[in-house]
Order: sequence, then structure tokens, then C-alpha cells
Amino acid sequence: MSDPPSSTDSNSIQLDARFSVSVREEECVEFGWKPWLGTILAWFLCCGPALAAPSFNYISEDPSFAEDADWMRARMVDLVESNRGRLPNGKTAFYADALRHYNLIFNRGFGYIYEFADDLIEPSEARGFLEYLLAGQRADGCIPDRVNSAGRAIYSPGGENNPLADHALDNSSFLASAVCRYVANSGDLDFFRRHEPALRRGMDFISRAPNGLVFNNPENPQCVYGFTDLVKKTGHLLFTSVLCHNACVALEAACRKAKAGDPDEYARRAQQIKANIGILWDRHSGAFWVADGLCKQYDVWGTAFVLHNGLSTPEQEKAALGFLVNNYPRYAEKGQIRHILNPET
Repeated sequence: MSDPPSSTDSNSIQLDARFSVSVREEECVEFGWKPWLGTILAWFLCCGPALAAPSFNYISEDPSFAEDADWMRARMVDLVESNRGRLPNGKTAFYADALRHYNLIFNRGFGYIYEFADDLIEPSEARGFLEYLLAGQRADGCIPDRVNSAGRAIYSPGGENNPLADHALDNSSFLASAVCRYVANSGDLDFFRRHEPALRRGMDFISRAPNGLVFNNPENPQCVYGFTDLVKKTGHLLFTSVLCHNACVALEAACRKAKAGDPDEYARRAQQIKANIGILWDRHSGAFWVADGLCKQYDVWGTAFVLHNGLSTPEQEKAALGFLVNNYPRYAEKGQIRHILNPET
């Protein structure tokens, strides 16, 4: 790993034209794209240091901002429509790619598209899709990574018959969050009451350390965050822990509204992750580590994700914003954001 970047006091950060983010320069054609990432980083780089917390309502005065937003909206409408298909049971599916190269429906991919474009998906469509994924849960609680067009559940990235591991550690969190979003959008509390026990088994299946963080055992490593599925990170995991935190927060709220499950337990788990996420913070650079076993590297995506979800202390937030601003040329190019700093691999 290269020499660690220094963290600069956010009061001295100078923003300039380098930090104009455009997503048009390289269009993305699959749901594998993380639409939140550029948005989060654009805010961090342009206005984050001026704000006290990651909750914001910021609209750029740059005329190109509205034009880019309109383009992104139109592109997302096209993506949702072109990837819409039918399951064997007649319900709606959202496939991984418009050309059906994969011919698979991904838990993770739907989680992202439903989080950021749920207004383009009818509640009945979401419900049928979620039921299809839930039906693939294993007896031990493991939630599918994806389901093929014939209804076969697959639990790990990799080939259908030669998986990379037994399962992916983010499966349960993505599905739980998507179910809770569906329930919040539709008011279908009976759906949540019916499926909460399965979601709880899925959350219990996640490998966690006593401190609450998601933990990948180096003696039996599983796939981590799915968009980095080939990387065997071990030890405490940053990105997957934040996903677990978010799922627990959503489950707590849904449990309280539906008067089902154990909301206090979900609240405890979320708070435990928030209290201990600093284990993965590097004070010298201001960034958060990807993991503290294999791949102990500065995590650009994960650092932004921690800040976005309000899990950092004020000291960590200030230092992390400095890291993101001062290292922008090392992770951004043509609207695309590297997971780690260039030239690391």
C-alpha cells in the first residue's frame, strides 16, 4: 500500500472545478451501478465541510445541475423499463441487465434500484419480487444472493455450480432493507408481520463479532459486499457492517409500526455497530479501512457511506471529509468512483 494520505483541517479545504461531478461521460447500462455513490461524493466535495451533519437539502446553482439531474432521471426510467420482465409465476421481475445476459434477478441489484427509484416501481411489483427472493431462503436462515429464471436460489457470487463461497455476507441486509421500504411505501403491515420471522433468521445468520460489526472469519471466509465479491476481505468489515446497521434501523421502525418482532433487539444491534465502527477508522488519514484483516486499505466508498449514514463522530467526519476532498484525483475519473485509491489494487 502506498504512503497514507494526510487529512487536512476542513476549514482550509479549497474547492475548485476539479470537484464538478458529471455522470454523463460514461453511461452505465446495468443495475450494478451504485447511483448513490456519485451523489454522496458530490455533496461531500461541494458542500459537506460547510455543514455540521450529513443531513442536507442542497441544490446547486450551477445551471448544468438541473440538466444533469433531468438526464439521470430519464436514464433511470429507461433502465427500469428495459430491465423489467416476468417471473415464471407471472409476477414482475427486474433483471440484472436488459439483454438478459445473466438471466438472473439479484437481491442486491433490486435493493439499490428500489432504494433510489422506488417511485418507478408499483407496490404490487415490489411485493411479488420480494416474495420470490424470500422463497429462496435456506433452512439455516441464509438469504439468496440471486435467483435464476427457473426459481433456483443461489447464495454466493460466482458461477451457479462453482460459487466463490457458501454465501455473501450482505444478502440478508439488502433484502431486509428492501422489505422495510416496501412496507413503508405500501402500508402493507400484514406482509411484514408474515415475513419478519424469516428476516430475523436472515439477520441472525450474518457473521458478527461480539462488538456487533460484521466479521469475515479468515479461517472460513465468505463473500463480502457483492460488488467486490472477488476480494476476500477478512476481519471486521466496514461496508457490510454499515449495510447491517441500516437494515437493523429499518427493521426496528417496521417492527414498532407493525407491533411485531423484537424492535429493541434491532435497535441494540444498530447502536452497537454505530458505537464500534470507529474500530475501522484511521486517525492519520481520516479514512475508514475496508477491513482490518486482509485488504486493510482506505475505503473510498465505505468512508462516504459511513458519513452518509451518520455513523461517524464529529472528529471522524471532519477528517474523513478532508480525506475525500484532498484525494479526489486518486479515486475519481469521468464520473466513476474507485473503491480504493489509485494506484492500489
